[in-house]
Amino acid sequence: MRSTFFPSVAPLGAALLVLSACASAPQASTSEARRAELLSAQASQPGRSCYVVDTPEELPAADVLVDSAALVRDLATLPRTEQDSAGYVLLSMGYDRFGANIRRAVIEHDVSTAAADSVQKLVFNHRRAVEEGEAQGDWGVRLRIDLDGSPHLQVGRQERCAPRPRDSALAMAMQTTHGTGTRYRGGVRESTVWVRLFVSPQGTVTGAALERGFVQGAMMEQRILDYVRSIFFEPAREDGFPSSGTITIPLTVRQR
Repeated sequence: MRSTFFPSVAPLGAALLVLSACASAPQASTSEARRAELLSAQASQPGRSCYVVDTPEELPAADVLVDSAALVRDLATLPRTEQDSAGYVLLSMGYDRFGANIRRAVIEHDVSTAAADSVQKLVFNHRRAVEEGEAQGDWGVRLRIDLDGSPHLQVGRQERCAPRPRDSALAMAMQTTHGTGTRYRGGVRESTVWVRLFVSPQGTVTGAALERGFVQGAMMEQRILDYVRSIFFEPAREDGFPSSGTITIPLTVRQR
């Protein structure tokens, strides 16, 4: 039986088969209750599968992350316009496995840019290292600072979004979901296999593995894995910052 493959969105050549690529089923929209944990007033990134990060399991209090009393005192002395006095600043706070604060970046605000920058600098001045926890590797939370009246602090969870293909045609094709199985069309056998991809913060595929489905022969499996490693992605995002991530795509392999 002769096997060839090529993607539904771009031909790979006559010597290969056809690979139709579609994404795994988009995750269900995050519930309003879960979105509230993000402390955000904005929607998730369009066209991406995003979810609320559950690490750490228990959110730390604001006073664990910063010297809250000193921060609130200094926030109250900031010169503010009427807009700044009623607004908020949302920061992404990143930590290494030892509890050192390695990121404090403003990701959302409804005050002036100057006011948001001033708040970020004060958070830097009053940041604290946290005790080493059980988390393996880096982790993070969000810190929201509301400036309305007496400044007050809230700690929320981060949002993670899966990688997305840079090729717009492939990204559009990936909105369709396929199951597994084999079918025959015009004397050609079509089999759907699911491939799990590991994508770097630069958007390149660093690893791939057949997750579900079956193809005949190790050579065909290797050709599939070689093909998916040539796909470039917009990397996963953690609170908007590039990070490593995974995505599972189904490929329809046609074998004669």
